[in-house]
Amino acid sequence: MALWFGLAGGFVAWSVQTLANLSLASHACYPRLFPLAVPTVGAMRGIVFGVSLVAFVVCLAAAATAWRSWIATRDEGQEATGAGKAHAAGHAALETGEGRTRFMALAGVIASATFVLVSLVHTISIFLVGPCNG
Repeated sequence: MALWFGLAGGFVAWSVQTLANLSLASHACYPRLFPLAVPTVGAMRGIVFGVSLVAFVVCLAAAATAWRSWIATRDEGQEATGAGKAHAAGHAALETGEGRTRFMALAGVIASATFVLVSLVHTISIFLVGPCNG
């Protein structure tokens, strides 16, 4: 479960952040045919910030989980030494699937780090862009 959370946790958190915030801001600023100058929900920025903060924390937790998984699988598939044994171990890894957890953990580190950055930018944009002036 840790590998899957590290791999997909950041993506899911950012997706929920984007969908929830976009829905709230869109409806609060454009409830009818014409856009409003002021959002209908007075605390819209606070709610959007709260959603973004929770998503950012989940992205950080996913990144930390992926990092711990990657460190824990550091020695996976390192049994063989020497050129001939390393070549044979490479073929054995393909057949037995050694290294899958390490690959998944590394992919989780990369994906989670990306979504930490994206979620942070999304959160910062709340304060850089006015609520209803797009």
